[in-house]
Amino acid sequence: MQGHHHDDLNVKKVDKLSPTRVRLTVEYGADAITRHEASIVNRYSQAAKIPGFRPGKAPVSLVKQKFKDEILRDVVSHLLESGLSEAIQKSKLNPVSQPQVKLGEIQEGKPFGFEAEFDVQPDIELRNYKNIPVTRKPAEITDEEVSKTLENLRERLASLEPDTATQPTKGSFAVVEVGFELENGEKKQEKQTHTVEVGADRLLPNIEKEILKMTVGETKLIEDVFPADYPEKEFSGKKAKFELKILELKKKVLLELNDDFAKQLKEGANLDAIKQEIRDNIKSSKEAEARREERQVVVDYLI
Repeated sequence: MQGHHHDDLNVKKVDKLSPTRVRLTVEYGADAITRHEASIVNRYSQAAKIPGFRPGKAPVSLVKQKFKDEILRDVVSHLLESGLSEAIQKSKLNPVSQPQVKLGEIQEGKPFGFEAEFDVQPDIELRNYKNIPVTRKPAEITDEEVSKTLENLRERLASLEPDTATQPTKGSFAVVEVGFELENGEKKQEKQTHTVEVGADRLLPNIEKEILKMTVGETKLIEDVFPADYPEKEFSGKKAKFELKILELKKKVLLELNDDFAKQLKEGANLDAIKQEIRDNIKSSKEAEARREERQVVVDYLI
């Protein structure tokens, strides 16, 4: 939720593709990526677990190197999100469909641009619009909606810490070493290490069942069948024997909802400020929804 300089966003052109469809071409100044990157790198370095460093103490260059792709993805999605709504406001358009976005090239120190296409209401000469029945509902925001958003943010900032338990339970994370061989011996997969969430239905059914009975350090042979819609076609629908070993267990640790948590989301913020910001965001999206419905009523009436 970074604040940003509104001056570096430029709506280069607005093409009317048809009476009801437009394309915006938008560009950010050359330093936009670098500037937004700083605050996102900061968030990663607070939460990053890098061997040899205490959380939050790893050098920025190392954090940037390790999470290069994730950081860039976050920067781009942030610039897109804020840039799109700002560009739509600047060009005084009212989208009535989800914008389709095409990204330009992304390079540090270069301008970053994108195109967005979406539908708009046709220009209609207004008939007698004085008696159009429109009733706007005031946007109501419940504490529950705010809590739900906070919970989602906690999930996103959660970290995995070593767990001293000796047996996995639903919801724990297991670091496993797993290899397998297809039943007819035609194909082997050498052992690989993965971190898996136990009990989240992400594993094959027998493995899901057996892993709950295993202890750390134990190795087990488990037979299972790859589902027919398995993405790697050579395995789909085939029986295999898996060799599975639990190397260690981890548990997901959610940050406490306090001012420290707020600071991870936004520099210098406290929890009340974050709650207020969430409220404002929910409110503005509900109001936008209400305006959309309202426009629909007006359009139905006029067409």
